[in-house]
Amino acid sequence: KKAMDIAKKMNNKILKHEASAIYGGLISYQGITGFIKETAKKTINPEKLISYYQQTREGSNHIYTNIMKWSEQILNEKENHHSRVSDTAIIIFRVLDGMRRYLKDTNVDIEDDSQRVIHIGEWDEGNFNSENKALLSFDVTSVLQEKKDGIYNICLDYIDSQSGTEIKAVYLNELQPGGGEKTVAAVAENLKRLSVWEPWVDYKLAVNQVKKGMKYRVMIDTSAMEKGETSARGMIGIRKVK
Repeated sequence: KKAMDIAKKMNNKILKHEASAIYGGLISYQGITGFIKETAKKTINPEKLISYYQQTREGSNHIYTNIMKWSEQILNEKENHHSRVSDTAIIIFRVLDGMRRYLKDTNVDIEDDSQRVIHIGEWDEGNFNSENKALLSFDVTSVLQEKKDGIYNICLDYIDSQSGTEIKAVYLNELQPGGGEKTVAAVAENLKRLSVWEPWVDYKLAVNQVKKGMKYRVMIDTSAMEKGETSARGMIGIRKVK
């Protein structure tokens, strides 16, 4: 907190965002360790679990906001955030997903979380053609119409997948009233990340406008099973982060 105050007095944005991100990390760490210790007890206190969950969530917002702003300060014009920066910024959102699953399984009620991941579909080897390519489509109309424009994460989880599923493009299409589709947003960051190395990946999608009454779907251009593998499976979700 002292570092945050000093950075603010210095009017140094990079130091301010760096200190705030670390502050958020410390808050989240306390929340996570408290949550884990509570679940290990013979008699679990639901109120404490909720308190630790809320503490972790508070920290996650400090982390995401300030790491991304810190990155913006050091990027050159038209550069994209490095994938390791994006991963660090959103990692606690993934931890919170796990906490929510535990709370649900143990019948502990929490208020609806606007930053929760929303499951929108899955894929498997049956989606790929004879050339091991697939264009996956997932309807997100209800999500976008409810949450409107903003920054979203397209969340991919690779499940029981032998194949190095390669993502070639991720974009958002708006279905036109007279037929046809228009691409209105696309992932700009590096897509070259394989499922054989990472169990999950989140891609940033900036949605500038959601038109009332319009339908939308996320499109994923991908390939898999190119080296004799027999499985390529996964789930996809969407999360509004800002």
